Amino acid sequence: MASFFDITERKRVAAELEWNTAFLEAQVNSSLDGILVVDQEGKKILQNQRTTDLLKIPQPIADDKDNEKQLRWIANITKNPEQFLEKVIHLYSHPNEISRDELELKDGTVLDRYSASVVGEDGKNYGRIWTFRDITGRRRLEEDLRASEERLRAVLQSAHDAIISMDNQGRVVSWNQAAQTIFGYA
Repeated sequence: MASFFDITERKRVAAELEWNTAFLEAQVNSSLDGILVVDQEGKKILQNQRTTDLLKIPQPIADDKDNEKQLRWIANITKNPEQFLEKVIHLYSHPNEISRDELELKDGTVLDRYSASVVGEDGKNYGRIWTFRDITGRRRLEEDLRASEERLRAVLQSAHDAIISMDNQGRVVSWNQAAQTIFGYA
């Protein structure tokens, strides 16, 4: 009778594990971010298609469990391959370190790259997760905004009329060269 309950419990645990695995894979594969999970030695455990697409990895390299080929591929398409590889090596040798930076590709793509340890409830380190988010559009908008602000600043400074900006409390926030000349205050 004890073996019947043992088998029933094992079947329940196996079914729960199967469901949890399917749920995790569905989450990873439906993410707008690229997700890569590696073990403590840096071998690929899981990688979604979005990672492959964002980093333009040929499918045979993406499908290969040898992460060295993939690292070489990615390094070759980045603007700063040495810096890319140094960061990866540093994080693999510092497993508890969390990192967030930007990865620029030669084609102009900019990715927000985040990496952290994969730590179990028991505190054991199982490897590292990397996520990649395409921020190319946002980066271009920021650059356009900066350029627009510079043009506006140049126009305001070259105007012959006094131009003064104030905040909601009536405090002067800025004024142009003409205002300084007319009112005599820097």
